[in-house]
Amino acid sequence: MRFSGLKKVLAMLIVLTVIFSAVQTAFAETDSGIFDVGTPSDIGTSGDASTPSDAGTSSDADKVIARLSVCSTMPIPPLLGHMFLYVENLSDKPIQVGLYELSVGQGVSIGTFSLTVWDGWGIYYNVEAFRENKKDREDILWAKSADITEEDLGVLSKRLTGYFNYWDLFFNCTFFAYTTWNRVTGGFLVPLLFPVLSHLVVMIAGGEKGTLDMYYPEGNQVFRQRGYGDSAYLEPVRQATLDE
Repeated sequence: MRFSGLKKVLAMLIVLTVIFSAVQTAFAETDSGIFDVGTPSDIGTSGDASTPSDAGTSSDADKVIARLSVCSTMPIPPLLGHMFLYVENLSDKPIQVGLYELSVGQGVSIGTFSLTVWDGWGIYYNVEAFRENKKDREDILWAKSADITEEDLGVLSKRLTGYFNYWDLFFNCTFFAYTTWNRVTGGFLVPLLFPVLSHLVVMIAGGEKGTLDMYYPEGNQVFRQRGYGDSAYLEPVRQATLDE
């Protein structure tokens, strides 16, 4: 009877997770001010003006300039899993990814964190790329990738700077990564609440293991995002976050 009761509880938990995830996704895809404050053209790394459109002109808006990946890392135990985004610059010019200027030939990871950083909850740039390279465990990463255009990049930048820059149990790293991926690519990854379930989503959706070669950033290329919209800016992380 105990096992039967446990199975029922687990089944109910999974059903509730799926339902809540569907509500999350529907909420995220609305155009409420919480998620879409500001535009890419009026946001910079220190709150000053910046123009992501410098990556190209309207005449070549359909040209592929970057590659976006949604990533999952699943150490043991699986509750410590993490989902995030990674952008690689494929163009011959620097491009603007949210608040971060991405140099030619480089990449940047973007994800939300809570207790595993020392600088506060919210959006971070390059924490994952720094840590995974430092620990030499990129081969355990699962990633699903898509080429994106300048127009797509604008959508991504607006999403990053307009996101409400928060983390909690429900609006967690999975919710941030998957709903942002959906918004930019038009895909549909369901942000299941628990990392182990969301990890399966990437696998089922065609993600591949050990194929993402992330750029290894220097410590001074790792930032936390403060605020959102036209008041957003980046600040360097403390050494304690890098040492985690």
